[in-house]
Amino acid sequence: MEMNRLLKEMSKQDVAVLLASLGSEDMKSEAARRLFDHWATASPAEAASWAKGLEDSETREAFMILAALRWTVSDLNQAAAWARNLPENDSRMEIMATVASEAIRSSPLDALRLGAELPAGTKQTELICRAAAEWSVTDQSSALEWAKQLEEKDLREQVIGQVIAASANQDPASAAASVLLEMAPGPEQDRALVTIIQHWVQSDPEGVAAWVSRFPEGNLGEDAMENLVNLWANQDLTASGNWLQTLPAGVLKDKGVLVYSRILERADAQVPDRVK
Repeated sequence: MEMNRLLKEMSKQDVAVLLASLGSEDMKSEAARRLFDHWATASPAEAASWAKGLEDSETREAFMILAALRWTVSDLNQAAAWARNLPENDSRMEIMATVASEAIRSSPLDALRLGAELPAGTKQTELICRAAAEWSVTDQSSALEWAKQLEEKDLREQVIGQVIAASANQDPASAAASVLLEMAPGPEQDRALVTIIQHWVQSDPEGVAAWVSRFPEGNLGEDAMENLVNLWANQDLTASGNWLQTLPAGVLKDKGVLVYSRILERADAQVPDRVK
């Protein structure tokens, strides 16, 4: 409480003078971080410029990233321009990723542009997937068309899956149909289907069950059945069991019954012997 009151009373010049008086170890403290955060919120450009001159590399990167976060909130375009113009040895890619990640909520298109400039890898993929999914909330058709133009196959499939799955809360049936239409068979399609089934089974288990029961025999149908029964049986053991009894004999029913029997075994094992 005392620290909060002190910060409110301090000008950015006061903060700068106080930070400049601290030693390298003091700069790593929580108090120093909060002082710098106060400065970066009020004047991110000045705070970022000051942090860039710090000798300790760990503290310099931490403070520059914090300045980037605050700057992105107040002026995304300036923050992005600053990040792009940093030298490589000033953690440029880490700071660009920070700006892009913070921009996802307010401007997913700008986040995508920044993400495209990052080195290929897990961090870039995760950022692009998140930004594309956020974009799809307001304009799924544009986000989907953009994703389909990506050249790298694995990235393209991941982004398409995220874009389609983002609509699963509002219209899981349409999302499920889009996954089968727009995505190539493979692990990314499977992951997207699992996400959609997870949402669908919460609101309309009978609807998703009817959809899964129409799958042709094969790996995709069996995977869909496994995920459906796992989710539905843990939500409503009786209803899911009754539904399985209505299915015609075949591979899909066999798969569903196998998964259901395993869930029954686990449920039975959790019941104390004295009440079995």
